[in-house]
Amino acid sequence: MKKTVKHKLIVLEGGDGAGKATQASLLIKTLKRLGHTVTYFDFPRYDQSFFGHLTGRALRGDFGDFRHMSPYISSLPYMLDRFTALPEIEIALNKGIVICNRYTSSSMAFQATKLTGKPKKDIIQFVERAEYDELGLPRPNLVIYLHVPPTFSFEMIARKASRNYLGKKNGTRDQHEKDRDFQEATVRTYLQLVRTKPDWKKIDCCERGGKLLSPEAIHEMVMVVVKECVL
Repeated sequence: MKKTVKHKLIVLEGGDGAGKATQASLLIKTLKRLGHTVTYFDFPRYDQSFFGHLTGRALRGDFGDFRHMSPYISSLPYMLDRFTALPEIEIALNKGIVICNRYTSSSMAFQATKLTGKPKKDIIQFVERAEYDELGLPRPNLVIYLHVPPTFSFEMIARKASRNYLGKKNGTRDQHEKDRDFQEATVRTYLQLVRTKPDWKKIDCCERGGKLLSPEAIHEMVMVVVKECVL
């Protein structure tokens, strides 16, 4: 049995329909089979934390136009949600591997999409400094970006079941999900981050014709990256 790897943080990022939760589940199962201790976090924690609940309220529009709010302000609820999980994350890292479905990297992508040029680079640096340096959140050892075309993601959002944080009167999409142009631009930001961040790796989850690969096929590619970068 393989000796437990400690202090390793793996983040799964990607658009809707990319299968982040499915890949997290498969990754956890494989790592445990290899003898590792694994803890899972799913952000934002809409139903689990005070600031996660606040984030959900903002996304459904309780405080006005959250989509067009300054990213320096709209990034804060996400930061605080993750910060309140820090004690649990630190305990989990001391035991073994931590896997997160979304993390600081999500804020880097979604908030930076609101800006262009140097201001876009500035907000990415702001989010990193705020979370890693000021709040003390651990930096990921590996960010895996599960890439699907934005048109595919937009279609998958429409198929989602009702989510608690949206409430009964707000439809099936939050303020980010309703804006198709924003969703497409966010994908471009993710791809830019993959090109510029050495700890980011991209997994193409669709064939050239646009058909989604099987979860097992995607998992095989994920494990290649994990073995190269973490284990």
